[in-house]
Amino acid sequence: MKNIEKEQKDRQDRIIELQKCIKNKEESVQRRIERQKRNQDIAEAAANENKDASELKMRESLYIQKLWNTFMRKKMDKEMKKSAKIDEAFKTIKTATGVTDVAEMVSKFLQREVYYTTLLTNVTESDQNIDKLKKDNDMLSARLHEL
Repeated sequence: MKNIEKEQKDRQDRIIELQKCIKNKEESVQRRIERQKRNQDIAEAAANENKDASELKMRESLYIQKLWNTFMRKKMDKEMKKSAKIDEAFKTIKTATGVTDVAEMVSKFLQREVYYTTLLTNVTESDQNIDKLKKDNDMLSARLHEL
């Protein structure tokens, strides 16, 4: 009987030891699951931080592009207004002269400038010649009266 009791006690001890082992194993598995969950949460948080940083960079880039776009639009509008004045002047000249080629138009303006300068020179020379002739006429009239 002692032997049976001893065997029963040994079995009971073994069962208790196995239960402790099972409990330790379950706790170990539970800790491992919790550790994996924490690691997964940390990885997700890091991914979200990277995503947030990337999103901030993209948003910043978007704002810079919007600002640049606005600047370039205003610059283009300003240039278009200047260009519109030039285009209007060109259309007026084209309508008045019938010339459509810009180079030909410039050439004609230069020729007219040369012609105008020549006319001014001729007028000045003619005025000087008239003044000289008036003086000569006055001198001759004075001489004629003296005689």
